[in-house]
Amino acid sequence: MTTEDRLLATCWSSAGNAASDRADLRSPLPLRERIEAVSAAGFRGFGLLSADLPAAEVEYGLTGIRTMLADSLRANMNRSTQ
Repeated sequence: MTTEDRLLATCWSSAGNAASDRADLRSPLPLRERIEAVSAAGFRGFGLLSADLPAAEVEYGLTGIRTMLADSLRANMNRSTQ
């Protein structure tokens, strides 16, 4: 992967057993687990479905979500440049 390769994991890439044809669109997987998994897989970005955001905000707060994303993306960038 070159420094230009910046792959984004869409919301469905990490959502697990979730589907757009269900009444509840939320992922059954914890947000932290999803972010860490896509980072470990080499993605540099993370998509989140709007239905997942309210529950994540209650659990982590917006600052916590931002920190998880920044930490995981930074770790991924550090691995790819070594």
